[in-house]
Amino acid sequence: MDHAELTTEQVLKRDIPWEQYMTTKLITGTCLQLLRRYDKRSETYRSQLLDDDGPAHVQVFVGILRDIFKEETVEYVLALVDELLTANPKRARLFHDTSLVDKDVYEPFLRLLWKGHWFIQEKSCKILGLIVSARTKPQGTVANGEASNSKNTNVLPRRQFLS
Repeated sequence: MDHAELTTEQVLKRDIPWEQYMTTKLITGTCLQLLRRYDKRSETYRSQLLDDDGPAHVQVFVGILRDIFKEETVEYVLALVDELLTANPKRARLFHDTSLVDKDVYEPFLRLLWKGHWFIQEKSCKILGLIVSARTKPQGTVANGEASNSKNTNVLPRRQFLS
């Protein structure tokens, strides 16, 4: 099948061998439990799981995208994440939960942008855009990232520069 024609619905019909990934120690037993509870469930049930323990699920998804390179699995997890964000874009805040502060949630999506695969690039770009836009902005910053109440001390006043 041409990857440009691949749809989220087609990808989500796949059966991913999660148990095999645990056997080969690519995912933990806890990850497997979270995946089994989440995968192939109704939107209502998934929504409740995300409300109860969204950051744990996000950590599992990001971990899989970081550690597993099998294309079908990457497509599947990207489709899961896209689906959860499409259902409720505010869930992008889950990627910024304090429990994930030591995790680089952007890295897997940035790396996947370089894949020569349209579905993976498209989903990674969309997800990354939602995640970045949901991050909290530090107090007192303006568009260029400089604090609005700070003075730029790296630029000499004009009169000193010309002396």
